[in-house]
Amino acid sequence: MDSILRHIAAPVEFLGRGMLDLLFPPICEICEEKLNSDERFLCRTCLDTLPVQLMPASPQQTEVLSQVCCLFYFDENVKQLLHLMKYSRRPGLGMTLLDHCAERVFAELSKHQYDVILPVPLHPRKERERGYNQVTELVKALAELLGAEASQKGLRRLRYTRSQTKLSAEQRQKNVENAFQIGKGFDPVHRRLLVVDDVYTTGSTAAACATALVAAGARSVHLFTLATAEMENA
Repeated sequence: MDSILRHIAAPVEFLGRGMLDLLFPPICEICEEKLNSDERFLCRTCLDTLPVQLMPASPQQTEVLSQVCCLFYFDENVKQLLHLMKYSRRPGLGMTLLDHCAERVFAELSKHQYDVILPVPLHPRKERERGYNQVTELVKALAELLGAEASQKGLRRLRYTRSQTKLSAEQRQKNVENAFQIGKGFDPVHRRLLVVDDVYTTGSTAAACATALVAAGARSVHLFTLATAEMENA
């Protein structure tokens, strides 16, 4: 019965999406022009104007975070896209950004032969409030791209922390200090890990994650983010 219902539901869902697209054509999140059938969230023109960085930034605050690699510079368009991705139920935006630069991402990250890729975790309460962790799909995609294991539960957040957005560098560090621990059943010993987040600013959150992982025996911890406020050669 379930199989029959699925076969009926699939074309109905497809027709429903087609009708919605006809009545409310999808538009680019930046320029608001109508998207072509092969475009999602962003038109090709706007994608091509985003400020690609894809460079190792300088890890801050801790020696346990070996390297940081960031995809875009955090300009106003990228800021808008990440806000939509995090707070407006558009987690797929991250995949659109990653797919746009997949070859360059692979060329940079494949140098390091990561064993496990894992997200910076949200506190369970915050994940319930938001409905998702915006980097979960990025972790899966990067693991597939790099031939590594994906571990969605490798880290857990111990307490509900304040948003880092309006805090100073010192406040950010204190806000996430000792906020993470190893997830149940995850063994980081002697493994090369890539932690994934959306934005790299002062590095406080990444440093707190790396500290917990290295203390538990990780061989190395790197960070990949969609954006950074640090400009190359600045």
